[in-house]
Amino acid sequence: LPYLGDLSGSLLPKEGMDRWRTLEATAFVSTELHKTFSQLFKPANDEAAKAAKEKVVQRLGLQAGWLEGKKYVMGDEVTIADAYLFVMLLWAGKFQLDVPPVLQEYAARMKERPAVQRALKAEGLS
Repeated sequence: LPYLGDLSGSLLPKEGMDRWRTLEATAFVSTELHKTFSQLFKPANDEAAKAAKEKVVQRLGLQAGWLEGKKYVMGDEVTIADAYLFVMLLWAGKFQLDVPPVLQEYAARMKERPAVQRALKAEGLS
């Protein structure tokens, strides 16, 4: 994602703390959400699936706290972290997980974006 962010010219700040904070937010989604969701797609057993769901919901709670009062993950501008988090929220819907209201509102904002609508349509998800 950082490579694509750099190519886009707008989805990843070029320098400074904003760049590092965006990479930090992206890393959180990767290591704490995506990695845990992978355990739901092919759980070893029902106990493992239950534990993974609980962990994802807990991590979504952390993410919700960081998003409180912001339009997007890094503030007013969409970044690679938003693209990644949005996919995780789609997965949360697939597994019928409890998503905090702030993240539900965020997902609705993301769905309104024309680029997101085009991507969802291209993937057959609209």
